Amino acid sequence: MKRLINWFIKTSAGRGVLIVFTVAVAAIGVIRYTDIPVPDALAQTFRSKLNTDRIIGRDTAGFGDTEEIGVGVSLEFSGTGTIQRAALTGDVTAGANSNATTVAADAVALGADTTGNYVASANTAVLTGLTGGSAGSEAAALSLAFDYTATVGANPALAASACVFGTTGLICEGLTPDGFETLITFADVAADRTYTFPDRSGTAALSGDTFTGDVTGTLNAAGATALTVAADSVALTTDTTGNYVTSVATAVTTGLTGGAAGSEGAVLSLAFDYSQTLAGSPQLAASNCVFGSTGVLCEGATGGAGDAFEALLTFTDPTADRTFTYRDASGTVLISGDSVPRAIVE
Repeated sequence: MKRLINWFIKTSAGRGVLIVFTVAVAAIGVIRYTDIPVPDALAQTFRSKLNTDRIIGRDTAGFGDTEEIGVGVSLEFSGTGTIQRAALTGDVTAGANSNATTVAADAVALGADTTGNYVASANTAVLTGLTGGSAGSEAAALSLAFDYTATVGANPALAASACVFGTTGLICEGLTPDGFETLITFADVAADRTYTFPDRSGTAALSGDTFTGDVTGTLNAAGATALTVAADSVALTTDTTGNYVTSVATAVTTGLTGGAAGSEGAVLSLAFDYSQTLAGSPQLAASNCVFGSTGVLCEGATGGAGDAFEALLTFTDPTADRTFTYRDASGTVLISGDSVPRAIVE
């Protein structure tokens, strides 16, 4: 059994060629075609039966009649004998049969058509301490900067513990947001100044603050604060170093007078004690001497309590200055009444 397939193709010369295929069904693969010239009139009639932008062929499996085959929306006939990709429209555009694509204006929606992070707006306000932001606009060029327009009088209503720059310094809110803020300002300096806070926590002192306790005073804004040690605030030994005398005691046995057991602010006038007498029995320590009312009182080798006998060395009232010299030798002084069997008087 044979099936005849006719396929008309227009040649470049404008003449039609009728190709006749004879296919042997029992022997697949044996194909015979006959190239039969077709008169122009017949070709014209045949062409008139064809729809625009169609080719003749078969797009179904197996054997069947020839049919008109079209192209999908992504392809088109060029009009010059070729099939080409149709022009692209929508978010991405391109000319017909062109590989140069263009993203259409306003075609990409940030967030919906993109991945990754982006900033949609950069709002600024007095509360942020910045200026120059906006709610966001296409191709916006922002110039962010610190906002120096805030004032304490305008009550910027800052959040708790927040700070912003102001017209004259730094404005800060305390732990409780309210209508009262703190303004930190700096005096107009005559040279560069550096204020260093130490590596520890604490509260800053202000001019007018007072010192209390052992040292008192009031902080001066000019930096010249006079401090005073409070009365009775320094305890000797506890608050001081070095040696000191707590009292100066004098007595008959010391030969001095004017001492005291010690008192705050005492003014002592120490002097030799000339009040002692033999009759007063000063009970000096062994071999001690003190000045007395009429001379020098001396104790012998045995002294102290229980020995009421001392020696008094007196001098006759001279009629001129006198000098008594003891020579460089040890011995016993002779007094009137001593017997001298042999003596050498020099």
